[in-house]
This record gives sequence, structure tokens and C-alpha cells, in this order.
Amino acid sequence: MQWVIREGVDIISLSFGFHRRSVSLEGIQNCILSAYKEGIVILAAASNDGGNRGIAYPADQNEVICIGSSDGKGNKSPFTPGPYPYTKNFSTLGEGVTSSWPSSLSSNGRGRTKVMSGTSVATPVASGVVAVIIDYLRHLPAGVDENLEFLLSQLRSKKGVEAVLLKVSEVSDGFNYITPWRLFNESRKNGIDQILLDALRS
Repeated sequence: MQWVIREGVDIISLSFGFHRRSVSLEGIQNCILSAYKEGIVILAAASNDGGNRGIAYPADQNEVICIGSSDGKGNKSPFTPGPYPYTKNFSTLGEGVTSSWPSSLSSNGRGRTKVMSGTSVATPVASGVVAVIIDYLRHLPAGVDENLEFLLSQLRSKKGVEAVLLKVSEVSDGFNYITPWRLFNESRKNGIDQILLDALRS
């Protein structure tokens, strides 16, 4: 994490979690605080313990956007905890996702992909959506809004990214299920820019 902070990335995606924060994890916590201070958006996996435990560390931190898992229809995955009133309860596809996998770890030594499920799978999917939105907005022409530079700077904050994610989400099972295709379609093409910029303005 220290390396990516030095490189000035826009997003950090964390596909791991611990039952609770402890002294042994202070190195991770220090990196999270440093990244947050530098305007790097952090997304982390909620946990795969369902109702048996709450949100895992570091997804439970104020500086981090917590990501839960859903199936391909937006239904909450049974292993996803929550929803909870103290978080935005974002979710996205995290079931049956074909993922890259080292051939050295496959049973026959040849496989390069593996079908996986979990909030740790949903988190990079959500991070990819955030990356696309950031890239899209950064390529808007300068004249589209007189406050464009300021609005784009809000993408360097948790609050700003949560605001645009809410604009590409639909409520399902108490979660804000991330559905970017609902906004990014031909019928709404002319209004996309303003919807996202207005979210950053709020």
C-alpha cells in the first residue's frame, strides 16, 4: 500500500478483512490514513460471514467505502453482512465471477481462471466501476461546467465517490446495488454529465 500511495493512484481496492482491528494491523491502518489524506479512494470487502458477524476491518473504517456482494439480479448474497444504518450499503456482483487464477494453484496446473464468489470479488468489480466513472468525468470538455475543476477534485474524496455511486445504484434488499448500465445508456446520453456533476456538487 505504501508503494501505490507514492505512485499517486486514484483508487485502492482491498479484498481482505479481519474480524477486528488490532495492534498488529496498525501498519495497514497507517496506510489507510495516509491514502485518505492524499485523496485516494479506498474500497474494501465487507466480509463473508453474513449475519454471524458485522462488517470486517478495514471496511468498517470511516475512511473506507464498504462493498457487499449480490447475485446477478441484485439480490443480496447470503454471506454479505447487513444492511446497516451507519454505512451506505453498496453492493455489486460478487457471485460466480470468472477470475484470473495462477496456473500453479490450479488442480491440473493448466487453469488460468477460476469461478469465485465473495465480497472480496465484488470489491474489485465496484472499484472498476469507480475507475470508469472517474475516467469518464475527467474527459469532459472544459466548457461543460464553470466549476468543473472543483467538481473533479471531489472525486478524490470518499464523500464525492459515494455521491456518484448513489447515482449509478438501485435499492435492492436494503443495499445500493451498483448498476452503471442504468445511467450509461443511449436514452439518457445527454443527461449523464449533469447527473454526475450535480452529485459532486451536493
